[in-house]
Amino acid sequence: MIPLSLLFLASFQAPASATPQEIVLDQTLAIVNDQVLTMSDIQREIDLMIRERGMDPKTLGPEGQRALTQMALQGRLLDMLFQEGFRLSGMDPAILEQGALNEIRTRQLEAGSIAAYAQELAGRNTTIEKETKRITQQLVAMLYKRSELGLSPELGKSAAKASVKISPQEVLQYYQANQSSFAFPASIEAQILMIVDEGKSIAAPRMALLADSIADGSLSFNDAAQQHSIYRPELAGKTGSIHPKTAPFQGTIKEFLLSGELGETSAPLQLPTGQALVRILQKQPAGVAGLEETEQGIRRHLKEQKQTLLLRETVQRLRKQCYLWLIPAAEMALDTAFAPQAPEFSEEL
Repeated sequence: MIPLSLLFLASFQAPASATPQEIVLDQTLAIVNDQVLTMSDIQREIDLMIRERGMDPKTLGPEGQRALTQMALQGRLLDMLFQEGFRLSGMDPAILEQGALNEIRTRQLEAGSIAAYAQELAGRNTTIEKETKRITQQLVAMLYKRSELGLSPELGKSAAKASVKISPQEVLQYYQANQSSFAFPASIEAQILMIVDEGKSIAAPRMALLADSIADGSLSFNDAAQQHSIYRPELAGKTGSIHPKTAPFQGTIKEFLLSGELGETSAPLQLPTGQALVRILQKQPAGVAGLEETEQGIRRHLKEQKQTLLLRETVQRLRKQCYLWLIPAAEMALDTAFAPQAPEFSEEL
């Protein structure tokens, strides 16, 4: 794994008289009021992320390691800032310490004993006390974020909750302004019966017999494809939903996919090495999803945008209210937290 010192050296300037040997490895990265964040804190956070995500540190490479470092740095800084916001709102973070202690007890039971858990933490260069503090900080930050978003009305932030409501007019405006996001291409599902000559020139007569049997109803297309086709016999030759222009078929099969009508079965098609019979099962022209189909996804998308904006404003407000000392990398991490992104609308929305 790449040492964090190498990743952060580009983020701040050491004194002119310093040599590489004189740079302190456990460099202070940030101070938020009375909270201090060091390089070893970030390294522990990275180790935890790697373990929880089942990642192999050897395969990360410099860019992967740098991305994890940035995520860990930004996450810990936000937790520290939100903890200060919790205090400024008049609440004591100590009220959530019991929740952290309960989590620690659960982990001790999973490890088998207090000593075993302490040994596990020692292997990660941390202690039960430090881990309790970290979990408490995360719980406080999570609760404070919920209060800022109006998701915890008991914390007196109901005014914020009203600001994340999405009106029908907002939904309509987004839909009209982003029509291309809801466009879908033409699609088709077909069933293909394909046989090959195998050097014996027998495909044509065999296909003619199969086509006649299918046409007179003595043999179903499904049975013919399962018993005789080399193309997906386990699926009765069904292609699934495909785009006719980009589907992995050439020649006569592709021509029929583009020209065939719904429910139509082709005549036997000549292939370079055999014959094919194709039936069109479904055909959907290109179009745009309607507002009714996309409304819930748009509401969710717009709500996430508003919540992100609220949290960005919260971060900016807390930066003004708190004492901050930050190395450039830490300052950039806060500058980019909850930054607005280019509009996106995934197909899952």
